Amino acid sequence: MLRALILMMLILPAEPRAAFGEEASGWIGVYIMQVPPETARSLGLGKDQGALVFEVIEAGPADKAGIKDGDIVVEFDGKKIDNWESLADLAAATPVEKEIEVKLLRTGQEITLRLKVAPLPKVIPPRRNRWAMISPDLNPGPRTNQM
Repeated sequence: MLRALILMMLILPAEPRAAFGEEASGWIGVYIMQVPPETARSLGLGKDQGALVFEVIEAGPADKAGIKDGDIVVEFDGKKIDNWESLADLAAATPVEKEIEVKLLRTGQEITLRLKVAPLPKVIPPRRNRWAMISPDLNPGPRTNQM
């Protein structure tokens, strides 16, 4: 069985609201995934609680707020985060320029940061490491000419 973890960019809502003449979708500039069960257990989290940030986009709202790779978002603008999907939906629905509080776990400690939501960019910055946080079964490792 493949052990692929679901990867999600927290920058693309299912249907961008701007396409329907509405205000631009909110963007916080992180790649997220579900918290792995082993990590959740070690931190005392419930089965469906939090979203793991596996990459922060440089110079994006999350980076400016101080969110780091490996943080687990447990609350966004006063709303509990059950999973990565709930965080993606909340971020996309948050009005652009709104300053919100984000509660997260970093190395087991809960911290609160303030973040200013930005509009969804037209060009999405590339990931720094496209193999980050993918199951070791799927990581091809460095390419070589040797067989």
